Amino acid sequence: MKIQELMREMPNYADSEAIAGVDKTIQFEFSGEDAGSYYLTVRDGAVTTGEGQADDPNVTINSDSELWKRIATGQENGAVAFMMRKFTANGELPVLMAMQNWFKIPA
Repeated sequence: MKIQELMREMPNYADSEAIAGVDKTIQFEFSGEDAGSYYLTVRDGAVTTGEGQADDPNVTINSDSELWKRIATGQENGAVAFMMRKFTANGELPVLMAMQNWFKIPA
């Protein structure tokens, strides 16, 4: 799966209970094979995604696209990858940790 497809499908994998009351925007800056900029907004119990730059993201994630696909599908632990500095994040880091509960993506 390409990173563009993964990002486009994210709303379908949202856990409606986990995102209730959340109002956050995450910017993704991917490098590697599927390099590109994407954003994801969780607001009013819904998830929207888009290509490009978000106006005012709560957190920005910089990651290799292949690594992020493994994290998103549960093949790699995101918290461990972050602590090992496999990817970086700037902004509201608690949002980064909460994200792992917002989506249930099949491998």
